[in-house]
Amino acid sequence: MAILYGPTFGDEMVAAGLLPGATIMWNAEEIKREYLTPAENTLLDTIIAAHDPTKQRLPIIPTSQFIAWFMDNEYLVLKQTLQNDTTGGPSRNWDSVTANTHIDFNQPEVQALLNGLVSSGVLSQSRADDIVRTT
Repeated sequence: MAILYGPTFGDEMVAAGLLPGATIMWNAEEIKREYLTPAENTLLDTIIAAHDPTKQRLPIIPTSQFIAWFMDNEYLVLKQTLQNDTTGGPSRNWDSVTANTHIDFNQPEVQALLNGLVSSGVLSQSRADDIVRTT
């Protein structure tokens, strides 16, 4: 049987808000959805329609390795950016992500951190992509 639900399917359900909470089981070929509400079924159909079963999960690395990927000049800009943060958002996001022992690039908060580092000028998009790709 063909693989219909690839390794990112669970992450996609979490990102869409279906999990945790919904009672659902799946493997690469099928989904057991008999305990889902009509709204959960509709959300699941939306997730399935957008799902790419060939997409692979991004890496999970030790936090120390993540921090080590920053070049000295990038890290200095990062620290200055966090120090000058007046909203608390970027600082809180950095602290909550790096407080974990590992960085899971599949998690929305890690993606939000990387996007924030790019939008604030700490990293270029190509450097952020390199950090994820070369870990």
